[in-house]
Amino acid sequence: MKEDGLFYLGTYGGFDSEGIWENDSYNPKRFFAFYKESELKEIISEVFTIESFRTLPIDGEGPDYYGMILRKK
Repeated sequence: MKEDGLFYLGTYGGFDSEGIWENDSYNPKRFFAFYKESELKEIISEVFTIESFRTLPIDGEGPDYYGMILRKK
């Protein structure tokens, strides 16, 4: 990535959870990590400047979707 470059990151979160998803249909089972918004921002801001951060709630009890535009520090 170019110095001062931008990129888009999209991920799911809204709660803290880390581990293998037991109901996964894939073999081997996949590892997932979800973060609350405040924790995710803290982790990302160690390396990137957050230019834009949007939270898109998803109906039901599922995770939220986070969309971010980040700039390399």
